Amino acid sequence: VYSTGGGIVNAFYCLISNSANAITGSYNATAVQNGNPLFTDSDNNNYSLSTGSPAIDNGNSSLYTNAATTADLAGSPRLSGDKIDIGAYERPSSDCSITTTWNGSSWSNGVPVNYDYAVVIAGNYNSGINGEITACSLTINSGSVIVASGDVITIKGAVAVNPSAALKFENNAHLMQGGIVNNNIGNMEVHRNSSELFRQDYTMWASPVSGQGLRDFSPETIYSRFYSYNPTTDNFTGIFSSAAAPDTNFAEGQGYLIRMPNGAPEAGYVEGITSIMYDGTFTGTPNNGSIAKAVVPASQGVQGYNAIGNPYPSPISIPAFFAANNGNTDGTIYLWRRKNGSEIASAYCTVNAQGEYVDNGQLETENPNGFIQTGQGFIVKALTSTINFNNSMRSATTSHDGSFFRMNNSTPETADDAHRIWLNLSKGNTQIAQMLVGYRTNATMGIDLGIDAPFINDVETGLNSVIDDKAYAIQGRSLPFDENDIVPLEFKTNAAGSYTISIDHMDGIFTQEQNIFLKDHLLGVTHNIKESGYTFTTDAGIFNTRFEVVYVENALSTDEPKLDTNTLIIYKKERSLIINSGTAIMENVKLYDMRGRLVYERSNINAGETVISDLRAEEQVLIVKVETDKGTVSKKVIY
Repeated sequence: VYSTGGGIVNAFYCLISNSANAITGSYNATAVQNGNPLFTDSDNNNYSLSTGSPAIDNGNSSLYTNAATTADLAGSPRLSGDKIDIGAYERPSSDCSITTTWNGSSWSNGVPVNYDYAVVIAGNYNSGINGEITACSLTINSGSVIVASGDVITIKGAVAVNPSAALKFENNAHLMQGGIVNNNIGNMEVHRNSSELFRQDYTMWASPVSGQGLRDFSPETIYSRFYSYNPTTDNFTGIFSSAAAPDTNFAEGQGYLIRMPNGAPEAGYVEGITSIMYDGTFTGTPNNGSIAKAVVPASQGVQGYNAIGNPYPSPISIPAFFAANNGNTDGTIYLWRRKNGSEIASAYCTVNAQGEYVDNGQLETENPNGFIQTGQGFIVKALTSTINFNNSMRSATTSHDGSFFRMNNSTPETADDAHRIWLNLSKGNTQIAQMLVGYRTNATMGIDLGIDAPFINDVETGLNSVIDDKAYAIQGRSLPFDENDIVPLEFKTNAAGSYTISIDHMDGIFTQEQNIFLKDHLLGVTHNIKESGYTFTTDAGIFNTRFEVVYVENALSTDEPKLDTNTLIIYKKERSLIINSGTAIMENVKLYDMRGRLVYERSNINAGETVISDLRAEEQVLIVKVETDKGTVSKKVIY
């Protein structure tokens, strides 16, 4: 607090963190208290005063006819002392003031709809039939309680389950709780479906309860197919050394990679031609309250990637997770989804702190719309040694019924004042990568943690934008949008061949008349990708100057490229040799061995690509001489 204009600062009946002496300039300070107000639980919006607070009995009593009163200005009974406090009105809590018992058919003292109720269950209960419960506490003495899919049980305090009773949450049913300490007692069952997966596919799981064994969770998974992530080596490490190794429990807030069951009754599953949805069942005491997860941060020689997971029996908000971990991560989540045998594509879908999402080309993926589901593990890059979880990030959303991922037919959410383009990289009919570039509020042209999401770089083929020579799966750029902006792209592959860059979807101004062009500097082509995808041929390698996204017509005036060994692409596919000359039209092709002998010739091609499938040469270096309308060029190739 300070005064710069010669005025006087008046501070009456308030709390100052240091002292009134910290005020700069002239001031009056009357009834000022120093120090922490000692709120009961500010993390959960409880700003009542704890015993010993300096605010108790130190407020302004001028509005009262009697300064010593048992009621506050609202007429409610005072909770602390008998005078006026600094701060909000005091209000007596009515939490748990009404006890109501369910006997299997009815409530003894009213339906529990708020925190006034302490609930006791003494008979079978099904939320799908008997309704959801909101209460101060929940005690299940006897009977079986089933929380139906899509329903939510909201308990401010503790949940206690008698050993002779049962509490079951079906898939997509949620438990919401308050408090910062886990006072839950007894076990409950939480069901969570996997994606539709094949026998050799994996899910990254995390447990919403304590006491659940890994092998008990998936007993039909081969012992050698349970993995934890090693942040120092960036590899998944097997957990069990043999079938006889003892089980180990899920650690709180930890993600584990677990393969599907080795067998199932569905026809074709064992053969790998039929997929199933695994019903993951967690049994244990529900996690609750504040959880500090120890992680390995980025340092010299360590990237800082850690496999963690949602520790609660409810979804958590991705933006709220990052808000609680500001500075603890780089603002990006990576969600595992890989079909066994599709190693050309990244194993991860990418989500930033805004909830913006790019997939990895797998069929069973869906935009999570800003939430991590119950039981779901994920990868983050840690910048400090602790990742925090708390109840404020929990959500009762039921928008994604079913599994972590399902068929990708959803419409993406539109952020306020965001104009975005999702680009796909495909090989033939198979999508193998996706990236996002968008113009949005709070973004800059530099690196913005929580908006720009780095490419995890776990595969050799990808398409990304570039910031400071680093590849990003998601990039935010500043507003207002400038049609003269240029977005550099990085394309890389370890397999020469033909690829296509196309628009998956877009929003904002890009759904209107604003054009989007892909500029290919190697071939001197600028293509309107709002009209169609752009197919090109490439050698293996990393190409960070070949492609750009541009937005204006004058970008079409590209210099005519020269014909050289870079624009002439030659690669072997199965037993065929494919020759692509880009925009040049081939006339004749001649192949020579290293002794200079002519081993093959093709004339009158009149095309930019030709496939030689009748070549008899094997395991040797050939010199390919190509005559085109733009000149002649020769290039060595191993066939």
